[in-house]
Amino acid sequence: LLAACRIHGDLERGVYAAEQILKLDPDNSGSYVTLANIYGAAGKWDGVLKMRKMMKDRCVKKQPGCSLIEVNGA
Repeated sequence: LLAACRIHGDLERGVYAAEQILKLDPDNSGSYVTLANIYGAAGKWDGVLKMRKMMKDRCVKKQPGCSLIEVNGA
């Protein structure tokens, strides 16, 4: 639901969905990041900063992405 809100730009439902998810799993960085992206897409930069601060205050860290490439079959 949260990802669908991001895709469709539904800020109100996105905030509600994120609040519910964070009650159940406050250590899941994906919810914070997705909600920050929803705020950013809506131009609500204060919301982005709020989410980042909340992550920092709760010591929640996003795991860095990882990509692999194959070179010459190896």
